[in-house]
Amino acid sequence: MSVTRVAVCQLGGRTLEEAPESLDACRELVAEAASMGAQVAVLPEGAYPAYVLGSAEAARAVLADGPDPIDAFGAMAAAHAVTLVAGIVVDAPVGLLNAAVTFGPDGRVLAQTAKRFLWHFDREWFAAGDDSPVAETAVGRVGALVCADARLPEIARTLAVRGAALVCDPTAWVTSTPGSPSNIQPEFLVAARCIENGFVMACASKCGFEGPHVAYAGRSMIVGPDGSVLAEASVDREEVVVADVDLSGLPRPPVARDPSAYGDLLSAWSALRPSADRVRIAAANAAGVPVLDAADVFVSPAGVEVAGAVPRVAVIDEMLAPEPSRIAALRGAEVLAFVGDAPLAVLRARAAENRVFVVASGSVTAVIAPSGAVVADAPSDRPFACAADCLLAEAAHKEMAPGTDVFADRQPTTYWDLAR
Repeated sequence: MSVTRVAVCQLGGRTLEEAPESLDACRELVAEAASMGAQVAVLPEGAYPAYVLGSAEAARAVLADGPDPIDAFGAMAAAHAVTLVAGIVVDAPVGLLNAAVTFGPDGRVLAQTAKRFLWHFDREWFAAGDDSPVAETAVGRVGALVCADARLPEIARTLAVRGAALVCDPTAWVTSTPGSPSNIQPEFLVAARCIENGFVMACASKCGFEGPHVAYAGRSMIVGPDGSVLAEASVDREEVVVADVDLSGLPRPPVARDPSAYGDLLSAWSALRPSADRVRIAAANAAGVPVLDAADVFVSPAGVEVAGAVPRVAVIDEMLAPEPSRIAALRGAEVLAFVGDAPLAVLRARAAENRVFVVASGSVTAVIAPSGAVVADAPSDRPFACAADCLLAEAAHKEMAPGTDVFADRQPTTYWDLAR
């Protein structure tokens, strides 16, 4: 077994005006990672000069004051002989990029990508990226995506198809509940990406606040190809956490990818309208277990039962690959029904990334809302049925985050590469 030690460096939130302090903190964190024996270190999204820029003009003024971020972070990598993936703002001809730059142990740039799934205020000062390269590094093939890019299955899938064994995620997991930080990415989406693609992810986030209005969830983590969390940082401290990972033979997706699916993804599109105001969705973990109240959709080991034509239900045979669910949702499904074995993280990801309801009976028996929240579940130690009243309008609302649309922003340009 060949072991690679990976470090994620959790940075405290600092404003654009505090860019010099952020740069100093990055130097300290990378030095600490190297002292812990890390061969790869990851720094968060917008580690320098900041994530919340306010305006492109303000960011350019700070960048003009120097130092040049490519030079500064390349020097960090070279000083400690580590492969460094850093989230930095890069001024390019198309505009400011929210970039993840991969530096080799000699400080040279090996690859650069930019955040593709822009949302909310991102669009006010960043230009969207358009490619996801994979770098040949001293530890193997390393890819990178930036924060919300992990919310779309296509971007991670592209990195896996291009051979990434390790995917580094400079991120800034924002939370609306700073007293009890939460974010769907550390909760289940990162695990789902690792499971479906069979690679390791190293996610470096921020903690604390950036200015008066943006709070971060912390929880920087390293996740294995089976979705297990190998190392996780706190919610509120600037710190480095490390894990030893075996990258040999990765990526190793659990289900063979079907390249022909991407032709369907390019053509599938439905005008989405809720087919009823409210329906009852139920699931049982054993055959013959009754649901107490009449259900519009009922899933059990015996199969899928739908009352009439309401709502639009797609029966999914394979959940470990993201494409079947994506195609069904694009064709107008409001509910994905599944009988079989799949981890809860994957089921929640299918609901959230497509903004649909998921109902499953198997190793997990549950009803999951388009937000990814579990709204009903059955215990595994006894025959049981669970049910929830669901507002179908939620499945017509395709915003995963403010200013986004999970279908309009689904990165169809990647399908041309994936179909090969």
